Amino acid sequence: CKSGNRLIMAPRNTRHFLIYDLFTGVIESKELDPLYIHKDKAYNFFNTSFLFEDYVYFIPGMYSRMVKINTKTCEIRYLDFGYEEIVDQMPEPKRVVFARCIVEGQYAYITYWQGAKVLKWNLDTDTFQWLTLSNGNQALSGIVSDGSFFWVALRDESVVLKLDLNFNIIEKIKIDPSLTLHCEKPGFNYLFDSVEYLYAVPESGGGIIRIRKEDHSSEMWYEFPASTSKDLEGLSVINNNAICASKLSEKMAVLYSVKDAKIILIDLLK
Repeated sequence: CKSGNRLIMAPRNTRHFLIYDLFTGVIESKELDPLYIHKDKAYNFFNTSFLFEDYVYFIPGMYSRMVKINTKTCEIRYLDFGYEEIVDQMPEPKRVVFARCIVEGQYAYITYWQGAKVLKWNLDTDTFQWLTLSNGNQALSGIVSDGSFFWVALRDESVVLKLDLNFNIIEKIKIDPSLTLHCEKPGFNYLFDSVEYLYAVPESGGGIIRIRKEDHSSEMWYEFPASTSKDLEGLSVINNNAICASKLSEKMAVLYSVKDAKIILIDLLK
């Protein structure tokens, strides 16, 4: 996560944050509190991050606290989101708690990887409440908002939910099955949007699916390479096709295509 002249990087397989000064080249290391490591495992501590005012928030994968870092002083705070209360009810994989998040005003909305819940976090007070969707217990992934509606993708089914601002489900948008016919896992990992469209990135599958907000028609908008380059064969992340995707601005999104090891910039206005 970039703030000013600093890059703040969260660990995947190590217990330290790295804070890199872009001007001086100095790297500072900050150790995570081991008290909040689930069963002493060192894997996928955090799943995503976001900036709010002078702070960066790292959203847990396996870690049992949300981490809040002051981007000016580098002070670290550990925020309780009720992990101990939910861990016994969590289905496998227990290593991932949350998927994606968005910030609207003073609130962050964070999708729960293990069920149809959204954590609504008040960024002014660092307090929270759980919002439960009336959609069984289907795991959630990507989330976006256009000011009128929230749109949430399902992790295990090629479906996007259209929600009102109170998180009531208005419509369940089923994606054209021919577009996900060859997906080993038909659900979505990422969701981003423009004024007119939603862009859904499957967990496994041939490419990016574009959905028109107005009539919910869908199409294969970008296709990933059919085969993997030889130097990447054998990597466990290959089956994901895209290992990250993010909206950078109203005009641009970025996606990392695993199979051909390319960073793809997506013009959202085309």
